[in-house]
Amino acid sequence: MIELLNFLIKNIVKNPEVVVIEEQDSTTFDGNKSKLYLITVDQSDVGVVIGKGGQTIKGIRNLAKVKAVNLGIYVDVRINEEK
Repeated sequence: MIELLNFLIKNIVKNPEVVVIEEQDSTTFDGNKSKLYLITVDQSDVGVVIGKGGQTIKGIRNLAKVKAVNLGIYVDVRINEEK
């Protein structure tokens, strides 16, 4: 999953060398496996990753969810806006 997210994010940002994706394991409220992916990009690229009206990040999340269904897990993709 990290490879997919790295590919997607690094190909849309201006500073791909700064992209960091962290994976955290957890469980959902009903006991299923869950993974949180926290994306950190350069401050100037945050708007590009979010996109107009959030359309780009929604698309990235949808692609991650499609792959997660095949893996039998739940995923959450978030952007780290702290610097």
